[in-house]
Amino acid sequence: MEVKLYIVKPRVAVSRDVEFNSSVFEERELSTSYEDYMKPALLWATVSTEKIARDLSVRKVATKGGYIMGLFGGEKKEGEELYAGLVVERYRESNGVAYIKLVNLESEYPASVDLMKQYGVGIYKLYYMGLIIPFKCSTHDILLSARGEGELKEFLKALVAMNRGRMPVEDSRKLATLVRELRTSIDRLNKGSHYVVYRRSGVFAACVPENLDRAVTSDKISYAECYSSEQAYYYTAILNYLAYIVVREGRNFIRDQFAKPLLAVAIAGLSWSDAPEDLRREVSEYSQRVSESITWFDYANKKKALLDIARIPEFSEVIYLLDEYVERNRKQERLRDALDLVSTRESKDSSTS
Repeated sequence: MEVKLYIVKPRVAVSRDVEFNSSVFEERELSTSYEDYMKPALLWATVSTEKIARDLSVRKVATKGGYIMGLFGGEKKEGEELYAGLVVERYRESNGVAYIKLVNLESEYPASVDLMKQYGVGIYKLYYMGLIIPFKCSTHDILLSARGEGELKEFLKALVAMNRGRMPVEDSRKLATLVRELRTSIDRLNKGSHYVVYRRSGVFAACVPENLDRAVTSDKISYAECYSSEQAYYYTAILNYLAYIVVREGRNFIRDQFAKPLLAVAIAGLSWSDAPEDLRREVSEYSQRVSESITWFDYANKKKALLDIARIPEFSEVIYLLDEYVERNRKQERLRDALDLVSTRESKDSSTS
């Protein structure tokens, strides 16, 4: 029995309980078969992160990082309560006293360094999806406790108590709300290891984290822990290459990526064990040069970031080398299967940047 597939999109903004009719919804038949449409989902459902790690010859694959609630202190929306966030806008120490300015607070507030040690509190580097562009990432400074959210909440309560005479009522309220709202499940990166981190939603731009001192991840990124810096730079280049091919071919990124880009690397036949040693070495060296030469920039559109960075000679060379390798080894069909896992060929309106 032939199964036809259709995509249905609203022509205008609609409520959830609206009835279907052609004046409100646009219906269009997809040009792909049911089997081809389902293949990426079935493949993803049957593969574990352990198997992906083995296929890529890496130490570990993480579909997402640690969960941290309360980073930015709510949203600036009508009816939404704005409160203090865990992101640290300013931090300094003087004569055994730390001065901490959290996001959304009016001022910085002092706390003794000994008090911070008592609660296991410190400043950590957070690798976050919004700060990752191809080959480069920045970080947020955030306030965390190595002993968990309970100790962090107690420290914040103590911070309010010791600054009661100088802290405005509004800042006190914002900190009290943060104490109620915050949740932390810390996923700390190993300072002596090597990683490639990437955005787990939409454009899966990737980079090698440069600073692993007190480095933690957010649940908005995915990553692979590698056995060497050469391997980390190699996979950074491969992920950015695949993302670039999605853009070059006019495809649309799916929203939820998780470990799919890493699985796509294996499907495309571009894993560490698949590639010849000379190709691995060249790609890794070019990747490191790009990573060290570019300056982080806050791109609103991550597709544009890929196109801009593709003009850098070293990344252009990576694209040339990999295009040639795919063609010479007749891996075009495998590459298409890989792209089908992380992107779609239909509906430009559904693209995710």
